[in-house]
Amino acid sequence: MSLQWCIAAGFLYSEIFFVLFLLVPIISPTKWKEIFNSRLIKNLRPKANVFFNFVIVCLIILLLDASRDMIKYSDSQTKSTIGKPKETFVNIEAVKEFRSQRNLYITGMSLFLMFVIRRLVVLITTTADLIQDLDYTKRDNVTLKNELSTVLEAKLRLTKMVPEEQSEKSEVEKVDLSDKDEKLRSRSKTRVKKEE
Repeated sequence: MSLQWCIAAGFLYSEIFFVLFLLVPIISPTKWKEIFNSRLIKNLRPKANVFFNFVIVCLIILLLDASRDMIKYSDSQTKSTIGKPKETFVNIEAVKEFRSQRNLYITGMSLFLMFVIRRLVVLITTTADLIQDLDYTKRDNVTLKNELSTVLEAKLRLTKMVPEEQSEKSEVEKVDLSDKDEKLRSRSKTRVKKEE
């Protein structure tokens, strides 16, 4: 395996490890967000986009090279078997075709995992934001619930006080009415007496 394919394979293995590490359920999305927002990562973030694009271009070039080699060795195996010893030639061509296919799979998977990693990071940070919003909403819900209960208690107290005041007012009004009735009766009695 040449140096470029060793680097591509190492890059693929590191991507697989990183994806598995991102999927570990022990580390919560909020912890991942803290890690992604750390000072070190913030310093690397402007360069990360350039690095990401550079790696994608390199992987696309390696993918095109591997597909070209695969097409070349698959066509040459069927065409040039005439006039040469079949066993050695077929073995050499099969090995070259196998290597080109292996390189194609390595670069294709590396390219695919680059996009998977980017999407996972976005989803993890979005999940962390949603968890924080949920916590804030729960806190607001608790405070609103407490405020609502105090308002309802105050309203109940007021409704209890209002009938007492109304009953007191009605008693006062009854007393006033009875006084007025007595006055009217006494006046009417005095009138009746005067008329007699």
